[in-house]
Amino acid sequence: MSLADTKTYARIADRKVAEWPVHARHIAARGLPQRLFQPVRPTGQPLFDPLRQTCAEVRPIVNDAGQPVQQWEVRALPIEAQRDMATAAMRDWIDAFLSRFTDGVPSAEIASWPTKAEAASAYLAGAATELQTEMLAGEAAPLGLTPEDVATVIAAKAAVYQRVIGLTTGMRRATEARIAASDDPWAVLDAAKQAALEKSTELGVA
Repeated sequence: MSLADTKTYARIADRKVAEWPVHARHIAARGLPQRLFQPVRPTGQPLFDPLRQTCAEVRPIVNDAGQPVQQWEVRALPIEAQRDMATAAMRDWIDAFLSRFTDGVPSAEIASWPTKAEAASAYLAGAATELQTEMLAGEAAPLGLTPEDVATVIAAKAAVYQRVIGLTTGMRRATEARIAASDDPWAVLDAAKQAALEKSTELGVA
């Protein structure tokens, strides 16, 4: 038995597992004869639902040939853990959904969107301040556009983004409450995602 041996061993006594898990370095350090220990025969991990269950290795059993055989135990995840996981997954899904509108845009520019939307609305209503007009003109000039062209685009994009934010905020608040009260939070999340996608299609933002 080499100290580099990475197998797991068990000590068998009266055809039962008396000690487990044991590794080669433990056996060598204790000066015990190798014949007291047998390598645990590995078995494939069973299928399980990682959203709702855990799978852990447990004490092996001894087969008819007297060899220890690896065993697994599948357990249900505590419902509170499932709720926490589903809530986190929902927020990640919302982030991914919103990223289609923000990917590739510098954070400082995203922070300016409310200011730009306000300026565009004011300009199109004929009520823009001098500073708002200058801001729109500054964006328009390098593009070969007029301030009105830029204001129209900004206003249209702002309307879309506002609808999206309204949709995702409503989804988040309602889904968090439903997950907290559900015994199957993943089913709640799946239903909420489907409803959000259907609603976003209705709004023309899917």
